[in-house]
Amino acid sequence: YLKTANSLKHPRAGFVLGNIFELGKVVEKNIETASSFWRDSALLGYPPALFNLAVCYGSGYGRPFNPKKAFYLFNIASHKGHVESLYNLGVYYMTGRAGTKNSRIAFQCYHRAALLGHLQAAHNLAILYLGGTGVAKSEKSAFTWFLHAAERGHVNSRYHVALMQLEGRGTTKDINSGLQNLKLVAKQGHPSAQLKLGYIFEKGQLKQSINYDQAFKYYQLAADFNSSPALIALGNCYADGKGTDQDYKLAHEHYERAHNLGDPNGSYNLAILYLEGLGLEQPNEKYGIELLESACDQNHPSSLLKLGMMKLAGFHHVKPDINKGIELLMRASQLQNPEAAYTLGVVYSEGTYGQSVDIPKAIQYLQFAASKNCL
Repeated sequence: YLKTANSLKHPRAGFVLGNIFELGKVVEKNIETASSFWRDSALLGYPPALFNLAVCYGSGYGRPFNPKKAFYLFNIASHKGHVESLYNLGVYYMTGRAGTKNSRIAFQCYHRAALLGHLQAAHNLAILYLGGTGVAKSEKSAFTWFLHAAERGHVNSRYHVALMQLEGRGTTKDINSGLQNLKLVAKQGHPSAQLKLGYIFEKGQLKQSINYDQAFKYYQLAADFNSSPALIALGNCYADGKGTDQDYKLAHEHYERAHNLGDPNGSYNLAILYLEGLGLEQPNEKYGIELLESACDQNHPSSLLKLGMMKLAGFHHVKPDINKGIELLMRASQLQNPEAAYTLGVVYSEGTYGQSVDIPKAIQYLQFAASKNCL
C-alpha cells in the first residue's frame, strides 16, 4: 500500500517507507534505499523527508557526502516550519560547514528555533549571548535562555545556570541555589558538574567545609566519563591520600589514562612518578624525560619549568645544556609560570649559568613573580 501511495506521489508515503528501510525491522535494512524513498518524499516538499535527506548528505550516510546539498535542504525544510532543520541551519551557519559562516544569521536561526521550543537551540542562543557572538553580549539574556532550557529539562543548561548563580553573572549571586543545581545535574551524570563539586569540596570553596571524601566521590563519578581533568584529580587523591588510602600505583593508572587522552597535565604527573620511582619497582628516568618532552611540545608550563631546571642543573642524569634550559624557562615564563620567572630573575640578577647580569630584565621577571606571590 505504501509503495502504491508513493508511486501516486503521496508526500508522506516515501518518508514512511524510508524509515522502514532505515530501521530494518520488517525488511532488510538498507540506508541507500531509505534515502531514495526520502528523496521521493522530499521532492514533494515533505519537511521531515527533506530533513532526513539533508542529514544523509551532511554525514555521507546513504548519500554521497555533500554539505552544500545538506545546507540547501535544511534551508528549504526550515522555511516550511521544520524546527530541527532550522536548528541545523543555525549550526551550519555557525560552523561554516557548507562554506557560508555567519554568526549573526546563526543567532537568528537559533532564536527562531528556540521560540518554537527547541531546547538545544535555546542553549546555543544563551552561549552566543554569553560570548557576544552574532549579537550584543548580554549575560542577563544568556541566563534567561539557560534558565528557559533548564526548566524544560536541558541538563547542560542547568549546569550553566548553576555556574552563573554561583558567580553572580547575569543574575543575583545565590550560592545555595547554585550548589543545589550543580548537585542536581551531577546526579544526572554531568561530568563537568561532578568535577566542579569535587574541586569545591577539596578546596573548601563557596563556604563549604573541606571534605576529601566528598571530593573523591565526585572525582570518581567524573572519571567514569573519561574526563581527563577528573582522572588527574583522582590520581592526585591517590598520590596524596586524600579521601582514600595513598596508592601510587592507582595514581599512576589514572595519570596514564589522562596522558593517553593527550592531556599534558597527565603526562607531567606521570613523568614525576617515573622520575622519582613512585609506585614503581625503580625509577625510569629515561621514560620520565620522554613524558616531560611530550608535555613541553604541548607548551605545558610546569613541564617546561621542570625540564628547564633539569637542563640547567643536570638533575636525573640529564646532560646539562644551559642554553636549552634558559630557553625552556623563558617559554614557561611567557606562559605565566611564576616559578620560571623567579628563577630567571635570580639568574639575571646574579649572572649565574653563564648569563650576563641584566638588572632591568631581572626586575621584570621578579616583579611578575612577586605579583603571583612567588618569592
